[in-house]
Amino acid sequence: MLAELEFDCRFDHLVLCADELASGARWFEEKSGVAMDKGGSHPLMSTHNRLSALSHNSFMEIIAIDSEAPPVTHPRWFDLDSSGFQQYLRQSPALATWVVATDNLEAALSAARKAGIDAGEPVASSRGELHWHIAIRADGTLACGGTFPILIQWPTGTNPVNSMQDQGLRLESFIVQHPEPDKLRNALTAIGAGHLAQVREGPVLLQAQMSAQDRQFDLRS
Repeated sequence: MLAELEFDCRFDHLVLCADELASGARWFEEKSGVAMDKGGSHPLMSTHNRLSALSHNSFMEIIAIDSEAPPVTHPRWFDLDSSGFQQYLRQSPALATWVVATDNLEAALSAARKAGIDAGEPVASSRGELHWHIAIRADGTLACGGTFPILIQWPTGTNPVNSMQDQGLRLESFIVQHPEPDKLRNALTAIGAGHLAQVREGPVLLQAQMSAQDRQFDLRS
């Protein structure tokens, strides 16, 4: 029998990275029919985003490096400084990773480490008046190629989706693929997120099956 966890986790959002935010938003609108709302800027990382609700407490994010923001002296999140990833994004936006919200970030990170996954360390971040803590690896890379989620903790009572439009965008299913699926499954179970994604064996891949009103489409890494 599994021990009861000292924390709760839930699906928070999908992260779609783009080479440039405006063109990424156009690409997504052509694919889905959904025009993403403007989000804002992240001073810590010199990135900016656009957003749309997926449910009452989950959302989708398109994010890109903000070329007009001051340069950073540390690696950005979501592996955005990787030259290989940047080259890939010049061809098309890509699903980089997913984010799981927890009410105890330190405990969730400890559980992941015990399961063999380095998911990073807590960092304070913000966008406008919105503040949160998010786990980031020191070199900006993604755990298990992005198949293991970024962990985030919102302040008690904060729901960022409250400020987003619900345009009928929905996540129908979510698949993560990894060469070591058992390791990934065990780590997801360790943080109480084993039910949030379908885990398959194979080369690293994320696939989100989406719907938006009368359209069905996929997003992939």
